[in-house]
Amino acid sequence: FRNVSWTTTKEKKKQLVDSILLIRQFFVSNFTSITKEVVQPLSKLHAHSELFGKRAELILFNDLPQGERFFVTKSNIESVRKKTQTKLKELRKEKGKNLWEALL
Repeated sequence: FRNVSWTTTKEKKKQLVDSILLIRQFFVSNFTSITKEVVQPLSKLHAHSELFGKRAELILFNDLPQGERFFVTKSNIESVRKKTQTKLKELRKEKGKNLWEALL
């Protein structure tokens, strides 16, 4: 405990917060192009790309102008949130099961 420096911990936390804000700003600024150029084309090839788009939109919902929302509206936000959480939970369970089966 003598070697723990609280200033170092605070600096790391500040760097983390700054990094998260930078990434968030990037996604807010580029959300329309990410959706149109990545999520929508990949949805024909990869079943979970739309899930990524919905999850990203839910996270950024309050920061996105209404015209840039593709999957979520104020009236359906709770149902989309619940469905997305359920799908993510199922996906994690399935991927975890597949990972353990491969390892064993």
